[in-house]
Amino acid sequence: MKIATISAAETYPIRISVLRKGKTLVCCPFEGDDLPTTTHLGLFVDEDLVGIVSVFEASNTLFEQQNQFQIRGMAVSDLFQHQGFGKLLIEAAENSLCFFNSPLIWMNAREIAVPFYKKLFYEIVGSPFTINDIGTHYLMKK
Repeated sequence: MKIATISAAETYPIRISVLRKGKTLVCCPFEGDDLPTTTHLGLFVDEDLVGIVSVFEASNTLFEQQNQFQIRGMAVSDLFQHQGFGKLLIEAAENSLCFFNSPLIWMNAREIAVPFYKKLFYEIVGSPFTINDIGTHYLMKK
């Protein structure tokens, strides 16, 4: 198992199979994917990419803190879920930000993922909201 930097395009197969089921590849790119300040990480088992996470330098107006980063597109292939790979990806994403002075990390977490993020010490901010065609989400931060 290894975690390495990958391109935005390399995230698309897992984004579509886990996060955008039933959608087309048109739904896969995120705004900011190709910015030099964005990092995409992939978790490989043997040579197979089985998990992804993207880290965007992005400010949320609900927070006043400088050095804000958004975790987005965190997903692990169905066959590899519940094996600790998601935790490893989030830890790697957080570690990629260690050279910033106390960064604030935030995300829009799917309702089903909230317990996972709470175990990693993220907290809910505000009320749930709906993202069309995806479902209920919660703003979370650490």
